[in-house]
Amino acid sequence: MKRPQLGLTDDFGKGSASAGVPIHFSVPARRRSCRIGVFAARILGLGGRFSAAWPNSTNNDLRMHDPIATGRRGAMRAVVVSALVAAVAALAALALAGLESAGAVAAGAVAMLVGNLAAVMVALRGGIMPARAAFARLVLGTAGKWLLVVAVVAVALAVLKLPALPMLVGLLAAEVVYLLALGLWNGRLQD
Repeated sequence: MKRPQLGLTDDFGKGSASAGVPIHFSVPARRRSCRIGVFAARILGLGGRFSAAWPNSTNNDLRMHDPIATGRRGAMRAVVVSALVAAVAALAALALAGLESAGAVAAGAVAMLVGNLAAVMVALRGGIMPARAAFARLVLGTAGKWLLVVAVVAVALAVLKLPALPMLVGLLAAEVVYLLALGLWNGRLQD
């Protein structure tokens, strides 16, 4: 394995302490032996948990922690969990109250899911930026979320003539589960 060389000298850049000899950095044997573990973790979808501690499988550079990408992944997982719970709520409404109520629960949940997805895509896209721009994206994402929710609910109530109470149940179920999942993945609700 070829070792990467960095032409580093002493603190003053004159080379007096190290005489201009390059400093060699190598990957420790413990990390080299973990390549199979990294590959298995990526296949199982656990790569995000271990990628900060292990080198990339294609090169020896360590990855840096990116809180924006971590937040985006956590929010997308929360959207998926919310969608699963919304589907279960719609199936329960189908079994208990019939097709019309199940459609209303599903419409409410879809309205909230579309809004949450839009908020995630707007607020957490673009990488690291100044605080004012990040705050503007957050406000724009939240405003867009609620505009989409109101628009989908209005269409479901006015055009499709679905019942309002089951739709509200779908909205609340999707939003509460989204917030709980988002808090659990980001560690905010842990003791």
